[in-house]
Formats: sequence, structure tokens, C-alpha cells
Amino acid sequence: MPFIHRTLMCCALAAPTLLASVGVEAKVVVESNRVIYAEGTKELSVRTQNAGSGPVLVQAWVSEYGARTPPSESNAPFVVLPPVARVDEGKHQAFRLRAIGGDLPADRESVFTFSLAEIPASPVGEAASSAVVNVIFRNRLKLFYRPQSISKLDSASAIDSLRWSVVPQGHGWALQADNNSPFHVSTVRASITVNGRKTEAANVDMLRPYSKQSFPLPGAASASSGTVTFKYINDHGGDVERTMPLTTN
Repeated sequence: MPFIHRTLMCCALAAPTLLASVGVEAKVVVESNRVIYAEGTKELSVRTQNAGSGPVLVQAWVSEYGARTPPSESNAPFVVLPPVARVDEGKHQAFRLRAIGGDLPADRESVFTFSLAEIPASPVGEAASSAVVNVIFRNRLKLFYRPQSISKLDSASAIDSLRWSVVPQGHGWALQADNNSPFHVSTVRASITVNGRKTEAANVDMLRPYSKQSFPLPGAASASSGTVTFKYINDHGGDVERTMPLTTN
């Protein structure tokens, strides 16, 4: 089952034949939940399918990670072809990504957002004769750019090199993750178990290369021993759970 991140937005669009009424559902299925682009790749395709009924117009672009900028404001060093495509019912559409340079780090991954904006169509007569709200469904995928210098390294090694510890944060404690690798680690959940007591970390997010990040541990006490159990998404888009010992700083 493909993984799809959908964000519903309402906006005013000029194209009269692409107006959609409230209550429509997203139709476009993305055949992956992340994109890994190795330096030196001529182009990479992201495949989609219109699994709904009726045609849709799909716009695709790459932007800086977390920026949520429209295509016209993106400075990401990628071009997507075609930038806009009509996808008929049951049909597939491949969007081709090409890197176009850019001053990206040579010793670690860079991350961007690949976005697909889907505009469902409704009959022209219906759109012309009734008041409608235009609806866009947006799919967002992480796009990881891997420089040649790390191409022979195994991204799974980043998991083994992680160090987890409990550190003071304000008036409480936090779970600190030390990622001493050139890869991003897409963590989605983490908890610690100390003396049989489990505490979930809050606001767990992706770990950046060569960085330390801390996540609050509501109600936790200090801990010099115990375990951390965390879930992350691997290169193939699968959820993987690992348990590791806590370390001391």
C-alpha cells in the first residue's frame, strides 16, 4: 500500500474546467513515499496513478525542505518534467526529476520536498451553474540528495551509530539523539524504558546528519541506564523498530 501524505487546501483558481465541489477525494496515488537522488544521476522518475474516477490536473515541483513554497518561489536545484500533466482515470504518469547544480554539501545528504498538487475536475456544466469551492490535494515526499562521496556507504549504518541519552532541558528532561553520520534518519517515534517505566518522547522528528537533537520527555526523571525504542523509515519506505541502550554523556 503506498504511503501518501495529504494536505487539503482551499484556494481560488482561474481554470473554469478544473473547478471541484466540496466533498471530492484525492485520486492520485504516489508509488513511493520518498525519493533518493544520487549525485551523477541523469534523471529519476516518480510514478503516480490516477486511482479515482475522472481526470485530474497534477502540478509537480521541488522546494526547500519545510518551506512549503509554491513553484514560482522555489530555489531548489531541481527541475521536474513535465511540471504540469493531465492524468486520466486509471492512467499512470511519471514525473522526471533532474538536478541542475547548486552548492550542496559534498560530505552529507541534503533534503528537499517533492510536492504534487492535484486539482480534481468536475463537469463544465456543473461548475458553470453552481457556486463551488476549488480544492487541491497535495502530496509531499522527502527528497534526499546523496553526494558521490557517500555513495558507497550503507545508509543503514547510520542507525547503528546513533547515540541516545537523557539530558536536562529546562525544568525537565529530554531524549537526545546524536547522529554522527552523513545520512538523515527519519525517526517517527521514540520512547525510553527505565526500571520498567516507559516514557514517550514528544515532537520526535527527522535527525539531521552530524547533529544532536533533543525531544522532551514529559514526566521523566534522569536516567543513566535503560533502553530507547524508536521507529524510523528506511530507504524502501518501510517502518523499522529498534531498541538500543541509553548512553551517558
